[in-house]
Amino acid sequence: VVIDVRLDPGGCHNFHKHPDQEEVLFVVEGAVEQWIGDERHIMQAGDSCFVPKDTVHTSFNDSDAGAKLLAILGPCVGEAGYELVDVSGEEPWASLR
Repeated sequence: VVIDVRLDPGGCHNFHKHPDQEEVLFVVEGAVEQWIGDERHIMQAGDSCFVPKDTVHTSFNDSDAGAKLLAILGPCVGEAGYELVDVSGEEPWASLR
């Protein structure tokens, strides 16, 4: 499954995980603060990262410009092709940012 992700300035995704899917994120435009587990990375256009299955992650756009990413998840599961479990209200994720 390939998902076109757009993050407006100041935008983000909640901390979440995909229990049965691995994910590759590729930054097409802009820059994001990418969390994989409890590690923080700054990713620029052209950068990519791998997120193992069942690993909590999120993307934040703290810049003044929009960001565009491609999220590639596999294997395909469910009707939408992916499963997302929001953990943003759980610790330690609720306190990280």
